[in-house]
Amino acid sequence: MTTSRPASGGGERVEYPEETLLYRRQFVLGPAFIERLASWQRYHLRDWCLMAHPELPVTVRRGGKASMMLLGYIMDPSRPERGDEETLDDLLAAGPLQSIITRTAGLGGRWILIHDDSATLALLTDATGMRQV
Repeated sequence: MTTSRPASGGGERVEYPEETLLYRRQFVLGPAFIERLASWQRYHLRDWCLMAHPELPVTVRRGGKASMMLLGYIMDPSRPERGDEETLDDLLAAGPLQSIITRTAGLGGRWILIHDDSATLALLTDATGMRQV
């Protein structure tokens, strides 16, 4: 089944497959993958399974013994030219989780960070909770 709506700016209509509109830019984190969402991105986080809608940006970075996964987008107003990867690399270089939490205070965007340093698995949200967990 498809849904149609006018293209931005009017004019001809654009067809969207219904499965791309259902749960658009959402994610599921749980004990197993959901088979009916077979077209979604899939990641393993320790014993957890994360599935992300095809249109939800997901960025994964590793540094030392830690890794970070970004769901959504993140912006550093003091360095607006930097992308998600560079911002995550800076956060990973910040050291322990408490330092990372402190450094996220001034960051904008609509995001969830999942930080795994093998001792702790932590989920952080943007300051206004625009992307909810």
